Amino acid sequence: MSAAAREAHVSRERFRTFLDAEEVASRHGRAWTITDNLVRELDMISQGRRQVVRVRGFDAASTIEKHNAAVRAFLRTRDIGLLTPFDGVVMTTPPARKHPLETRPNVLLRLASSDGAFEAVYRIII
Repeated sequence: MSAAAREAHVSRERFRTFLDAEEVASRHGRAWTITDNLVRELDMISQGRRQVVRVRGFDAASTIEKHNAAVRAFLRTRDIGLLTPFDGVVMTTPPARKHPLETRPNVLLRLASSDGAFEAVYRIII
């Protein structure tokens, strides 16, 4: 934890207070366990349109960003195989709304041609 606090340019005490207050990590004896459960706001493509969603935790945000990267790569190369890992993947956002990730090539091409490049925005909501 000292190295992380040093990298963030804050004292260990302030860093520990942040971890406790935001419930980003929990302490078990002398070890800290990361329990990243922050809400992040991201742009995603689902059901034939772009939308901004809020997801909880790093794993869900990472999956959406990997999908966004695959879409950008698909638009550059037209390689449909880049989208196959996301077939049938559904993201759940609070309060329990389901958003299937868009993998239909024609829909993605139409969206890309309608209003320019799709740039992902990754914002942490505190």
